[in-house]
Amino acid sequence: SNVYTKPNKPVKPSTANFGLSSIYYNINVAYFGATDPSKSANGYEIEVYTMKGNKKVFTATSSNNRFSVKRNTAYKYRCRFYATYGNEKIYGDWSGYRYFVYQTVSGKKYSNRIKMSWKKVANANTVSISTKEKGGYKKVKTLSSKSTSLTIRKCGKSKIKKNKTYYVKVVANLKDGKKSVKSDTYYVGKAY
Repeated sequence: SNVYTKPNKPVKPSTANFGLSSIYYNINVAYFGATDPSKSANGYEIEVYTMKGNKKVFTATSSNNRFSVKRNTAYKYRCRFYATYGNEKIYGDWSGYRYFVYQTVSGKKYSNRIKMSWKKVANANTVSISTKEKGGYKKVKTLSSKSTSLTIRKCGKSKIKKNKTYYVKVVANLKDGKKSVKSDTYYVGKAY
């Protein structure tokens, strides 16, 4: 009795196996989560680094996954699973990275245009517009890192109208070394 078999090393997670589980822009908080596809792990670790300077700023675990986000700071994060064997933890390999930033974006609607502006953070920003909050977004433009504002005059082929509601999405395109990556988080604002 009380004989245990030492577990195998947990599987290496793909970037689809972990991510941001809850996002609160208004209080600058993010929660992380992970799902083990093999169902053999007892828990997970997620390491969060700043992209600039590659400094580790947080380690999330199965029991402590609340992270206070610094605005306009780009982060990258990775995950690994572990299995327990008595007091020992047997760790699997680290996953590849995912990325996110809480970018400060503001906008104002005029009778025939919407003026957007944001803090310089990303390598580029892709701006899209829709008349629906959850879908139907049409790309307006992808701007370089030097651009921090954009005036939108059309939604698709239609001109911006005075008494109509629009939704504007701003997605940060980040750079990790020579690799271009998209932020897991993005801004969506209502203009009416």
